[in-house]
Amino acid sequence: MPWDKLIGIKLVVLIWSWYFQPTAIIVPHQNTVRNIRQMFFNRTAKARPLTRTVILLSPDHFSPNQESIFFSDRNWTLSNGLLEYADRTGKNITSDFSRSNRLLTIDHGIYNILPEIKTYFPRARIVPLLVGERVSRKKLDALADRLSANCRWDCLVIASVDFSHYLPHALADVHDAFSLKALAAPDPDLIMASEADSPNSLYVTRKFSDLRKADNFLLFAHTNSAEIIGQRDTESTSHIMGWYRRGRRNNKFDTFTFLMTKNISGARDKPGPGERFFYGTEYVNENLTETFNLIRGLEIIPGGKASKVTREANKLTVNLGKDLAVAGIDTGEGVRIIFLPLGEISGQTYLQRGLEKTEYFDRLGIDQTGEIFIHYQM
Repeated sequence: MPWDKLIGIKLVVLIWSWYFQPTAIIVPHQNTVRNIRQMFFNRTAKARPLTRTVILLSPDHFSPNQESIFFSDRNWTLSNGLLEYADRTGKNITSDFSRSNRLLTIDHGIYNILPEIKTYFPRARIVPLLVGERVSRKKLDALADRLSANCRWDCLVIASVDFSHYLPHALADVHDAFSLKALAAPDPDLIMASEADSPNSLYVTRKFSDLRKADNFLLFAHTNSAEIIGQRDTESTSHIMGWYRRGRRNNKFDTFTFLMTKNISGARDKPGPGERFFYGTEYVNENLTETFNLIRGLEIIPGGKASKVTREANKLTVNLGKDLAVAGIDTGEGVRIIFLPLGEISGQTYLQRGLEKTEYFDRLGIDQTGEIFIHYQM
């Protein structure tokens, strides 16, 4: 092949790679999935022609001042080399943020990710940020604007975020279905209702991607710690890994999620299910008083003290009592229904587990997975 044609082909490939490269990625900081995270970093590095700067966003796990954004301007001596602070970019982004090398040094949302940044982007310098959970929307929007102005084609934004916490695997899946929908949705505001340890970091990442016209979210992996260790009933942490790039917006995550209970709204402020149980779905009703029939093939009726489940052909009817929560994911092709048996001790609601849960499902006539899937007739 003539050299001029070869150069032309390589130039086209380079331009294509630059245009469609990932501009921002989401990774977990829980090291349970470090091997998968490293695979994703490797894939990201290969998809980017050059990365000179990394902006790392993390939840602020330890500071009592959750209204602030903290940064560190230190250099990091790691086992695999020196990771330097990106001084010029950092000054432009952090001009009115609070500096705290101590806070960032002790936060696992930062230090768990640094060795992989050094390994897969060895020429990059870093600007690490801790984003408090009560930072105002105005400050978050301003940060996204600064990132768009200062983080250009050779710069990558990384959101270090874990998703659902402390819930059984099945309910975490429901919350994650909502989070995936929010990550891919046209409106970045939706991500603020996700059940993650830093919706603020996700919002900034998504808003930055929108400003860079790179709002196409692609999923690399979705994992759960309970599934990994083979104990689906235990408290879990879930992980979503994916990137934003240019291209047609992905609508494969356009689901509808729901959660219903009967008269246990006080559990938000008590030991037991707590707040995380209730948020992270599109529709939630903590005190069902009227029949719910928004889902094809599913009818949930407020019942007495004890719940009852009946199934006829393609219709499932749930008489919902205080002893049960019902959650689900409607994919458009069918609905995955998840039953979460509840107990009560001294007025405090809790999730049944183990033998207690097994016996409950036996009485209710539900498979021991606690799940039913209704396929829609197309």
